[in-house]
Amino acid sequence: MKDHHLPRQARDNRKGVDETRDRSAQAAAGIAVFTENATLWNTSINRWRLQAPAYVYIKADGPTPKRPPLQRYLAHTGPVCDPSCTDKAMNNYWHGQSVWGVRDGLCQETCRDLGHVQLGAEAENGTPPFWVPFS
Repeated sequence: MKDHHLPRQARDNRKGVDETRDRSAQAAAGIAVFTENATLWNTSINRWRLQAPAYVYIKADGPTPKRPPLQRYLAHTGPVCDPSCTDKAMNNYWHGQSVWGVRDGLCQETCRDLGHVQLGAEAENGTPPFWVPFS
């Protein structure tokens, strides 16, 4: 796990596709629990905590969604945005979404397709239960 899967999770975490990043953080958190590695656990949960608010828009975020953490561009992984991207870049990052403030819970991939929304929701909801061993 540590030699094969963990390096892949670290690499995948830098991709621009959010559900992949969330799943990578989730997988790394699971490896941390299995190997009893508190440092890896904290790193994984911090990665997840940075990404999660940028994946789902709520009205309390303001007139636009929260910006995602810094990302590395990889070709064919979808739109990429970072903490300094413009509102126009955010609309592209959200696959054409440009109307905000109407409803809570809009997902970054809602305008892409609902299959990716489902993948992202599974990733968002999968990480917190791992908390028990290190809390």
